[in-house]
Amino acid sequence: MLMLIGIGIFGFITASFASIFVEEKLKKGMGLVDVIFKKHIVIIGWNFRSKSIIEELINENKNIKIALIDNKLEQNPYPNNENISYIKGDPTNEKTLSRANIQQAKIGIILADKDINEEDMIDGRSVLIALAIDRINPDIYLVAEVINNSNIIHFKRANVNDILISSEIESKILVRSVLYKGVSKAIKELITNSYGNEFYQSKLPSKYVGLSYKQLAIELMEKNITLVGIYRDSNTYLNPSKNILMDPMDEIIYISENEFKFKNE
Repeated sequence: MLMLIGIGIFGFITASFASIFVEEKLKKGMGLVDVIFKKHIVIIGWNFRSKSIIEELINENKNIKIALIDNKLEQNPYPNNENISYIKGDPTNEKTLSRANIQQAKIGIILADKDINEEDMIDGRSVLIALAIDRINPDIYLVAEVINNSNIIHFKRANVNDILISSEIESKILVRSVLYKGVSKAIKELITNSYGNEFYQSKLPSKYVGLSYKQLAIELMEKNITLVGIYRDSNTYLNPSKNILMDPMDEIIYISENEFKFKNE
């Protein structure tokens, strides 16, 4: 009898734990469970652009942690990936942002909500989100998609680090493609990590400090790396003077088939 009672209690406890686990998993899939990631990327808005961004990020690093915020999705679009969490809610609301642990995120990406009809309303919503994020985490690196370039000033006031005007980028790529037929294929290869060569950015290894840009370019060519510019004092310099000397705080921008792991000698 005692054995039967014990088996019954064990079965009840097991069923209870299973029920709790299933319920938690369902809630997580519905965007109702708070994010516990740290130093992660928060993407705001779900559409074909955010899907492409997430896939590119996963291709770059399978272990990257991502929190997706949206107020329309019913379920996490990546239910089988433990590194992608979904938060259902209004991203202009600080409580929603806090549920995505924005306070400990390293990067935030705000995508324009093109379901809104008026351009200024789209940008206005994005600015509100940027302001809310800046209040919670002023140290985050914030990227925002802008629809109307006359609104850039408002994004800068919201401390957005990187502003992308998607329509301008698309039209400029189109023009270069018309003028130079091989350019579009080169651009497609360089901006995706699914095949071929890509752009990368890396801190300048100490052994290269003091070299001229020309000397560094020659050194890197031996490693099958093409140097295209440097990032210095928050500015990007493409194809600078060959005589410019490399500074300890510089970061190099280069093209390579894979990200190169420099040894800091």
